[in-house]
Amino acid sequence: MMTKRYFGFKDEEPMGRLKIKVFLIFMIAIGLFLFACITPPPKIVENKTNVTVTPNVTDIIDRPCYALDSAEKQDECYLQDAEKNSNASACLDILNAGVKDRCLLLYYHKDVELCPKFNDYGLKDSCYVLHAQRLNDSKYCNLISDNAAKVGCNELLKPKVVVLTVDELCADSTDKDDCYLGYAVLEKNVTTCSKVESETIETACIGIINNNPTLCDKFKYGETQSLCYLTYALETNSVVTCASINRTEYKNSCYQKIAVSDRKPEYCQFADPETARDKCYSEVAYETLNGTICTSVKAVDSKAACYIFTAKLASDPRICNDIESSGYKNTCYSGVITLGENLTYTGCDGITSDTWHDNCYYELARRSKDRNYCIPIYDQLLKDRCSSITN
Repeated sequence: MMTKRYFGFKDEEPMGRLKIKVFLIFMIAIGLFLFACITPPPKIVENKTNVTVTPNVTDIIDRPCYALDSAEKQDECYLQDAEKNSNASACLDILNAGVKDRCLLLYYHKDVELCPKFNDYGLKDSCYVLHAQRLNDSKYCNLISDNAAKVGCNELLKPKVVVLTVDELCADSTDKDDCYLGYAVLEKNVTTCSKVESETIETACIGIINNNPTLCDKFKYGETQSLCYLTYALETNSVVTCASINRTEYKNSCYQKIAVSDRKPEYCQFADPETARDKCYSEVAYETLNGTICTSVKAVDSKAACYIFTAKLASDPRICNDIESSGYKNTCYSGVITLGENLTYTGCDGITSDTWHDNCYYELARRSKDRNYCIPIYDQLLKDRCSSITN
């Protein structure tokens, strides 16, 4: 009779078979224990209804990359993880420099922080160039190791200069002659003067570039010559040239415009007659917000108007103090205090009229809801009223 064997043990008696079964169970248990140690835990996915979903069996059986038996297999595993799962961080676990760089190329265009992770300096520099352009930030150019590439990167970020012709620059201008004149003078280019249609302006243009205002004399006397000299004077800001203008209205306009542009009221003294001088002084006062210039205005009504409009423009009621007529003075105070947008404590404090002094502080308190502005008010009734509106 043939004797059965189980792993080297004879099947001769029941006790022997029992020992064999116990041994096999023990070995299976050991095997399961070891399998559990090297297998990652099941992934738990929480959906919107908080239901736990257990991944399928193949997910559990798949071994993690770090458990593979060679660095080459591990690197390939990490590469596949990066590709399939859009996981850029997996690239950083790759040991082989070439494989790691190949992996980083999948994602380097998305994140500048990946640039220094490249092993190849050429790829690293290319990464920085790309992000310097994408973010328009030269600090990434300065991280490039290759000097030529660094210079090229910074050149790429420089603003592109588009050179337009003077015709293109003046194409949409509503006054092409004035546009061509401006560029001709700016570039000192006589050729551009020839593009001006008006012979008068063209002559002034050529005279400016050649520093010769007497070219305007070719028009002899009259409006054309005066316009030529006026154009020359204004473009060169030459108050001396104003004197060469024979037409009074053009000459006065010349003095006034240069006085305003240079903020020099003294040029107004050359205007004639008195009404032209008054207008010139007033315009300079408005431009400079300087009420003291109004003292040079002679006509009473014109002088008052100069103070009133300058005070309104400056939101400064103190300018009204110098108006002689009480009617004009009250009009000035009322307009500035009621309509002035930038009324200040200093402005109110400098008012010489007690009534308007109090009204000014009352208006400040009303606007700001600050009862401290009520304190300087002289009139007790108005002060009490002021305090009540700021509570």
